[in-house]
Amino acid sequence: MGHFLKHSLLSFTVKLAIICNVAYMMVGMFMFFKWFTLPDFIANFMALLGLLMSPIVNVCCLLAFIVNKLTKRGIILPKWQIISIILTSIIQFIAFIQ
Repeated sequence: MGHFLKHSLLSFTVKLAIICNVAYMMVGMFMFFKWFTLPDFIANFMALLGLLMSPIVNVCCLLAFIVNKLTKRGIILPKWQIISIILTSIIQFIAFIQ
């Protein structure tokens, strides 16, 4: 039961990170392309998900990946999800430094 709970929590966190990363990319489009507009309440929600939650959830996922790797447990997740979280985290880190 404990393994199932840990796996389902990790799976949920990864899915939440993917949604927040999409919001992060859309916020980037808002900032760089003036023709890309949405209603204010949707843009504010996307900014909250993308700019505030995305880095926090990505760090949680990366820590979970590292712990799973160090404890030699297999991560049963699609590779594209893991790769997208790592790439978006790198982009966020580079944007944070600049």
